[in-house]
Amino acid sequence: MELKKAFFQKTMAVVLALLLLLVILQAREAIGIGLLSLRYKGAGNPQLTASSAFVRWMGADTSSFWSTLFYFMFPLFATLPFGWSLSSEKKTGYTGILIGRVGRKKYFTAKAVAVFLAGAVVILLSLLMNFLLVSMYLPCLTPEVVYPYGALFQKSMWSGLYYEEPGLYVFLYILLDSFYGGVLALLSVTAAFYGAGRTTAVLVPFILYTAMEYIDSNFLTFLGTGYDFSPAKFLRAMPMANNHNGLIAASEAGVLLLFMVSTIMRKGRKYEAV
Repeated sequence: MELKKAFFQKTMAVVLALLLLLVILQAREAIGIGLLSLRYKGAGNPQLTASSAFVRWMGADTSSFWSTLFYFMFPLFATLPFGWSLSSEKKTGYTGILIGRVGRKKYFTAKAVAVFLAGAVVILLSLLMNFLLVSMYLPCLTPEVVYPYGALFQKSMWSGLYYEEPGLYVFLYILLDSFYGGVLALLSVTAAFYGAGRTTAVLVPFILYTAMEYIDSNFLTFLGTGYDFSPAKFLRAMPMANNHNGLIAASEAGVLLLFMVSTIMRKGRKYEAV
């Protein structure tokens, strides 16, 4: 029932429509630039792999306005479909009705799973659609390290796959982004347990996401680790400032999940409907 409520309602349809438009606009721009480069007949090396779909798709495109907008609004796209659900049902008293019928554990577990999947699926569908659109028009040429555009440093996460199995590299990043979409969406459920209203619950993940970007750009960068700590950076398949590190990405998601699951379990057991 929770999955049906999450995926078959107007807010989900509106968010998917907006994301589809964003995906198409980025793909149109990327395809136009890529085809222009491929058709260039000037002197010198045309650097054909710089026009590869593996370099031009939304996840790897660090110069497009549409790609920047997608990753800036990333937590909102993940939470808007269903992240407001628990706050809304608490306010209307519907939570108390369902708890009376199925119990606290079943209700909160189903709610958390549905919100997580809603956030993950909208990101998954968006990035998959974008890559498919771009790869329909641009060749899937394996990137080459000798070219500056689209190059990935050796220390960055999955760099070996990027130059040997770029298709798998893209797929792993789409899965990583989708997983983080679910994690950030789940944060809105946690916020509801602390009294956040419908709007606040949706904004909490965005505020945390933005705060992590601010801290990384203004403080952590000067530590000299050579790695990005902000999801706004390491969720993109191409590094913008520093290298990406799998342990950092996994640790941040793990800490968030541990906090959220423990909060839902602890407060869910004691929840009393008003």
